[in-house]
Amino acid sequence: METNEQRPFVELCNNFIDAKYIMMGNNINKLIESIYKDESLREIVKKCINNFDFTTELGLAISANENTPKDFVMPKENDKIVALCYLILQQIVLNKIDYEAFISKHFIYDGTINDVYVNFGHYFILPFKNAMLYLENAKNIKLDIDDEQSDEVENDENGENDELKDIALDMERVIESDYKIKEDKEDELKFYIKAFREAIKLKNNLLIKALGRVLLGDIEKIKSLRGVYNRLYDVLIEM
Repeated sequence: METNEQRPFVELCNNFIDAKYIMMGNNINKLIESIYKDESLREIVKKCINNFDFTTELGLAISANENTPKDFVMPKENDKIVALCYLILQQIVLNKIDYEAFISKHFIYDGTINDVYVNFGHYFILPFKNAMLYLENAKNIKLDIDDEQSDEVENDENGENDELKDIALDMERVIESDYKIKEDKEDELKFYIKAFREAIKLKNNLLIKALGRVLLGDIEKIKSLRGVYNRLYDVLIEM
């Protein structure tokens, strides 16, 4: 069975994040093609770009002053992140946006020209990948609210919610202190932990279990998180 890391879309995103394309061309056309060939991701993109105001959202993300470089400001909503990033990448493939000019202007920050590629990978491609996978995961665990109400956590009498909150907090603390965890992996883990904490706040058992399983898969081989892994596994197995 193909894992997320083996999927062409994820692999190509990771190559951008690791700045492997600095000397190999941008390969954005391959990234767009990987989405087109992945039915699940293609459906997500189609839904996100429907009625999406590209001109307005692009204007909010970049500087209106063409003479002043400005950080690229990503939208907060996952669906808008997917739509905006996908359409920008599509415009690059269609030669309507110049790739080199775009990243040089909006991802230069305080580093050298080579850092632009690194910044593009970390602050454009990584949020795009995370938002896409998050929406896919949410799509795969659609809820029938009427049928699932009895399965939701109604109170904290058994201490389950408190334990999950403590686990999420401990996970964040360990990740912050473990210098061996790569920056892109750290960002990805923080992204899913944030979503996990939101699910706990909403007391939604199905979402808690789904995101919990994602986190278990991500932290299984991280030695510093072995204790947290065991605690999370024990709580989820009882739910």
